[in-house]
Amino acid sequence: MTSPLLYTEVVNARETEYMSTLSYDDFFKLFPTEDNEDNGEWSVNDKKQYYKQVIDYTKLLIKNNFRTEIIYKASDKNPNGRIYSRCPMSIQRLHRPARAFLTKGLFHDYDMVNCHFNIFGHLSHEEGLSTHWIENYIKNRSQILDVNNATKSHILAKLNTDNARAKGDWNKELRLLIQECNINKKALYKKLVTEFSQTNDKNPISSIINKKMCTIENDILQKALLSLGGNIVPCFDGFMTDNEIDVSSLPADICNWTEKPIESNVTVPEDFTFVPDAVVVNENSYEDMKLEFEKKRAKIIEISAFVLIGDMGDVILKSETQLTISYRHLHYMKWVDKENGGYYQKQSFITEWLNDPNMKTYDRMDVYPNAEECPPNVFNTWTPFAAETWPAHETIHEEAVDDFKHHCKVLSSNNQEVCDIVFIPFLAHMIQYPDMKSFVINLISGQGAGKGTLLDIISTIIGLPKVLETQKPLRDIFGDHNAQMTSKYLVIFDEVKKSDMNEVQGQYKGLVTTGNININPKGKDIYTIKSYHRFLSTSNDADSMPTKTGDRRNIIIRSSDELIGNKEYFTKMHGYINDPRAIWSIFMFLKNLPDVPQVFDVANLPHTDYQNTLQEASRDYIDLWLQRFAYVNHEFSEKKMTSEEVFMEWNQFLIDNNIEYKITKPQLEKNLSLKQYKEISIKKTNTGNLKVFDLAQLRKRYDTCVVLM
Repeated sequence: MTSPLLYTEVVNARETEYMSTLSYDDFFKLFPTEDNEDNGEWSVNDKKQYYKQVIDYTKLLIKNNFRTEIIYKASDKNPNGRIYSRCPMSIQRLHRPARAFLTKGLFHDYDMVNCHFNIFGHLSHEEGLSTHWIENYIKNRSQILDVNNATKSHILAKLNTDNARAKGDWNKELRLLIQECNINKKALYKKLVTEFSQTNDKNPISSIINKKMCTIENDILQKALLSLGGNIVPCFDGFMTDNEIDVSSLPADICNWTEKPIESNVTVPEDFTFVPDAVVVNENSYEDMKLEFEKKRAKIIEISAFVLIGDMGDVILKSETQLTISYRHLHYMKWVDKENGGYYQKQSFITEWLNDPNMKTYDRMDVYPNAEECPPNVFNTWTPFAAETWPAHETIHEEAVDDFKHHCKVLSSNNQEVCDIVFIPFLAHMIQYPDMKSFVINLISGQGAGKGTLLDIISTIIGLPKVLETQKPLRDIFGDHNAQMTSKYLVIFDEVKKSDMNEVQGQYKGLVTTGNININPKGKDIYTIKSYHRFLSTSNDADSMPTKTGDRRNIIIRSSDELIGNKEYFTKMHGYINDPRAIWSIFMFLKNLPDVPQVFDVANLPHTDYQNTLQEASRDYIDLWLQRFAYVNHEFSEKKMTSEEVFMEWNQFLIDNNIEYKITKPQLEKNLSLKQYKEISIKKTNTGNLKVFDLAQLRKRYDTCVVLM
């Protein structure tokens, strides 16, 4: 275990004084944090904390005459590994631009060349493992990185990742390097796993190897520092010292050394005068405004537009011009330092933000009801249900819940089975499983039967911005300008027309059952998002939604009209909508309804007699004839017929049922063949082909249908 070590570090006086007076904005403009090799990605809160630590550090250095003693010690996770300064801020902890500014001309910076790959190659060689591609990378690193448009950080990240994979455009050299590293790490892990404690569940193999490499790195560093005096700053893969050293004198049995220049293009203004007792104004209003602004706004790269979540939860897209017009009124006051004080200057926030290289951006946007599943590069357009933001009530409004259940039963045509197994679970599923697909409920009734009251209750629970009610689905849902579908969840076809739905049956079926929808905002690029939309249609028309036998998307209910004209009833129900406790109680009832399946088996749900009648009416004539034929010949289990006999039976069916339908014998045979019913087959005989009808199986196929005699 490495004992705590004490080193003295010094900094440039004038540069330190100047840095101590910088505002947050100016500090990061002068010393940007793009250098991911030092600090990785920066969050706003991380940057604020880091800025405060730097300013406190400069003030401490000024107080101590630009010199301080720093204790270094290894981490508890790897007590023999890298040593870190045991204080919030030090030269070691400064990011490179700031470190160079404070130390240029005072220190020399000595670095182990390609440290960890040399150490990894050394460990691999000791175990007799292949090191061909590792050595190739060490010798030709710059060329390999340039050819593959990669950085040292990219490759080091792969070295510290279990089962790493090369990027798609990397060449053979890098692919074989990553492959060789993966193989060697697994072999080394078996030897080293008992030497170190495991602290990384995500990359357990690479973590153990990294601890071993950091231990060797520290051994090399301690040997290099052993005979040095003066001021020293231990760094990662090297050190800084005010002594000039011949790099050939440093331990090089594993790694070679090089001196890296300490350079900074930042200079202290000539007119800068440091006033020790001056009040430093730390004006962070732009960052504060930006933090608040970006909670609901960001740039979406895929569509070259800006997205914002409105106060009601709706998703709005704006161009740069529209965004500028919308927020031109926003300003912040920026502090301008002067020799004998300073002043506040009014600045346009939106102009600053649009030119901010660190503005919040996402590659694309999508819908993730479960926010944990949303990738970090995707803007999540999902917002919580309105009811999820309400305060809880101490007691349930039982009467409101009972009246809601009764209302659902009336809309279910007073069919308790349909209400309990279909209607209420459909509503509860919306609340309990917003990231799953469902089916469509189609309510048909006279005007004033209570459909609107139901929708008012549900809209209040999930939030009006999540509801789209349209009488023009061809335009608003299936049309070219369906941008509002981005933020909608419950889509209501109001007074839906069968002619409209017949026109978009393919799109409709896909949207109900599959997971994506193309959004075509006016004047902007088309983009694709996940579709978790729920659909409900209402109509006064008796036959408004296409449906066929085996329909797995629609449940059609002819609601009872018993409530039409009942003013007292609807006054009471609308009173619940304006009663927070009542509507919250209905929400809790739906949220906690037991036994709601994640995926509905729609084919086996109870269907109403009304829907069965509609399906029967929509069946094609050939199918109806086959059903009649199977039941009229109920005493037979099989029947063999010539094509002429089949055609005669067909024509008799048309005559008996007064159906005008012209079709030739070849057309009938073709249509029968296209149905591909396993109950109908062909048998070849010496006198010609016979059609064989398995009447027993046909009757099973149609045993739930009404027979047309």
